Parts: sequence; C-alpha cells; structure tokens
Amino acid sequence: MTQRSAQLLQLHISLADIEPLIWRRIVVPDTVLFVELAWIILIVMGWENRHLHEFRVGSLVIGDPSMDGEGDFHDETVTPLNQFIDDSIKQFGFCYDFGDDWWHQIVIEARLPDDGKGVRLLDGQNACPPEDCGGVPGYFNLVEVMRDKKHPEYKDLRAWLGRSYDPTVFKPVTTRKLLREFLTSSMKPEE
Repeated sequence: MTQRSAQLLQLHISLADIEPLIWRRIVVPDTVLFVELAWIILIVMGWENRHLHEFRVGSLVIGDPSMDGEGDFHDETVTPLNQFIDDSIKQFGFCYDFGDDWWHQIVIEARLPDDGKGVRLLDGQNACPPEDCGGVPGYFNLVEVMRDKKHPEYKDLRAWLGRSYDPTVFKPVTTRKLLREFLTSSMKPEE
C-alpha cells in the first residue's frame, strides 16, 4: 500500500453493547503506530493497561508481537495507522482484555489536514467500566447493585471497588492531563 503524507484522523471510540454509550472523540495523526493508538485509547477511555489488546481492520489483526496471532497478523509496534487505514476504511475495532472482551468501535469521523497540534481528546461521555468487572454483563450488574445501598451485594462490590463509582462521570480535564503526560513521557529518548 502506498504511504500518503500525514493527515489527522478524528476518531469516535465507543464501547460496544453498552447503553448509555461510553465514548470518546480524539484526533490522531494517521502516521501514529497502532501500539501508540492503543495507549491513547487506554488512557482516554480510562483503562489501566492490565490486559492484552488487539485491533481488527477487516480481516487483519494488529497486536502485540508476543501474541504471535494467527492468520493475517501484524506487529503493532512497527505498523502505522496509514498502512491499513486508507480512505476506504470507515471504521475498525479494538478489543481490550480478552477475558472481559471489551470491544471498542472506532469510527473515522473526519480526515483533516495536519494542523501541527497532534494528538488530542476532544470530548467524551460516561465513565469507563472498572477493570475486571466481568465484561458487559458484570458491568450492568455492578451499576445496578451500586445504585442500591440495601442490595445484598452492595457491601462486597463496594469493598472490591475500593472507591465510589458513578457511571455517568467522565472527567475530560483530568483525562487530557493524563494524555499530555503520556505524550510527553513517550517522546523522551530511552536511557
């Protein structure tokens, strides 16, 4: 595939099978490596990077080379988005945590000229599910239980969480700060 000059992609990322929708809107250069996009997604969504992940672009699988995926597998550490995300691609998938199976739908909303501002979070809604809560069914159970302090599972789930959890709260200012910190630290040369 022919490499094009860099452009920006405005991406809408949402968790599959959850209502109300948990989503983020970001802008990334199309030259970013898939491994870098994975980190960006984990940060803006609110995941803690405790589990493996992979991208699916049509029949292609792009992920950690240690997974040695079957079929049409590509190493995320050396593969830029624009190698497989061309004008014909409108959306692709990202799975985080192969146990809980958190599938993210990534829709390419716009292709923009490079404005020199780089990666950024534009917007989002609703909190990321807690890690290891049992996928979509476990998440719905958690939300239901946490709404009712008299629920028989409330105390145990509250203790497991170790904090309060409000599924409607997304903190864009905090998330932008975390993203800036990551981008700044990932740009430093390794010692």
